[in-house]
Amino acid sequence: MKPLISIIVPIYNSEKYLDRCVNSILLQTYENIELILVNDGSTDSSLLICEKYKLMDSRVKIINKVNEGVSSARNCGIDIAKGDLIGFVDSDDYIDKEMYNILSKKILEDTDLVVLISHTINRSELLDFDIDYISRDEALFYLFQLKFPTSLWAYLYKRDIIEKTRLNEKIHFFEDFEFNSKIIMKAQKVNLCRSSLYNYEINETSINSQKISYKKMSCLNIYDNLKNEQYINDNLNLKKSSEYFRSHFIISVIISLSNSLDVVDKAYFKLIKNSSKEKLRDVLTSKYVPIKYKIVILLSSFGPKITAKSINLLRGINKD
Repeated sequence: MKPLISIIVPIYNSEKYLDRCVNSILLQTYENIELILVNDGSTDSSLLICEKYKLMDSRVKIINKVNEGVSSARNCGIDIAKGDLIGFVDSDDYIDKEMYNILSKKILEDTDLVVLISHTINRSELLDFDIDYISRDEALFYLFQLKFPTSLWAYLYKRDIIEKTRLNEKIHFFEDFEFNSKIIMKAQKVNLCRSSLYNYEINETSINSQKISYKKMSCLNIYDNLKNEQYINDNLNLKKSSEYFRSHFIISVIISLSNSLDVVDKAYFKLIKNSSKEKLRDVLTSKYVPIKYKIVILLSSFGPKITAKSINLLRGINKD
């Protein structure tokens, strides 16, 4: 019998897209799945839609919980998952009917996880892999350069490698990045899939599109959370390359600030100024940090007025 795949879908006010998402999962050609729908305190009709599918298909399970954020919802799904393999789909997205059939075949080839490599942040710098797998050091290096997928939905994991790791519920932006960094550290190698199987919906209400907030600023803690990992400390090249994602995260926050100048609390200026100052020396001396990032972080370290004047420069930087 084929391995059971647990597919976890965190849901919050997703009534507009939820039918499309759930149908794309239930119509997979790989049929041995359990679909875990985690309703994270939705105030629309999302829970009713979930209950409809539970009545229609015995493979559907529902967790109904108070709203605590996407990381909490995903963790709840992991806690009850029974599958040999675990995957994630976001509730406003949908997937190709062959997605888990293709990924499951690849992950069973003596690897701990398989990843859809075309879904990266730095899309202008896609890596042209002509091999079927890479080592964990290579995967981490490319991940730290944001040339490797960060999102959970781009991965299929073996249960053994994921079951003792949970998402950090204090991180609300780039939380997938921290989680996948820790998972890859435990993998011997990572299998690669070049197929385009996941359809990502750009949601204007998502945190990626919102203005500055303390939740968005939580990504600035990821570097400190990871730098104490023994695996990174034992690998000087990885440790040095981490300056790229560190600088990218603060750039993302500065861009959000530049879009919020008319309403932003003055406390944000102080926090970002201090954060820029703290990172400045490492950023300026790093060969992995682009010059445009260095300039913006240098300017922001002088204060909010300089940051505001940097808006035009920031427009040329890829937003996350």
